[in-house]
Amino acid sequence: MKQFALSVEQLREIDRRCVEEYGIPTLLLMENAGLRTADIATQMVPSDSLVVCVCGAGSNGGDGFVAARHLSNRKFVVRIALVGQISSLQPTSAAAINFQIVRRMGIPAFHIISEQETKKLEKEFAGAFLIIDSLCGIGLKGELRPLQQSCVNAINLSGCKVLSVDVPSGLDADRGVPLPVAVKATKTVTFVASKKGFLEPQAKQYTGEVLVADIGVPYKLLKEYEGD
Repeated sequence: MKQFALSVEQLREIDRRCVEEYGIPTLLLMENAGLRTADIATQMVPSDSLVVCVCGAGSNGGDGFVAARHLSNRKFVVRIALVGQISSLQPTSAAAINFQIVRRMGIPAFHIISEQETKKLEKEFAGAFLIIDSLCGIGLKGELRPLQQSCVNAINLSGCKVLSVDVPSGLDADRGVPLPVAVKATKTVTFVASKKGFLEPQAKQYTGEVLVADIGVPYKLLKEYEGD
């Protein structure tokens, strides 16, 4: 299928229909998204490199947990930075399930719960080759909170390669503008389809190279939205 761009509303509708009409569990879609992320990350870094996954407490962060698991299994050195409290993870959510898995695997994870603690990120980034940005996804509403802005700024100042998951954190997926700052990614692996905001000229400085990845959404369903 040729590539096309969808709005946040359309993508949410596709997610809902995957679950309700096709019976595809959110956990499976997240697994596929994280695996595709790990595949691209593997191509961006030398073996045995340090990869830091900066994860939020939502579904985008869950994709990052899955990616961290697969990268760890591939012998990369992986660190997870969870921005926010563990209690922010909904206990039965796919993201929470995947966070418990990476904890049981012994993948090191640390928490960033205040702007002052972003110095932990700066310390980790100093030895990293790649940052996986899975802080915020297309569900971002309004401007980033001060803590999130501090994390985005730390990522942008790191000097590391950055792989953003679905959308660079802080970028409005519909309009392609920062809210008010956004990660400047080397590459963005985006799922299902490109985002409408990525078509805006100013978005390129944030998305870098955009790679659209298949996460198992039925072709029959996607075809309904092609050309909208």
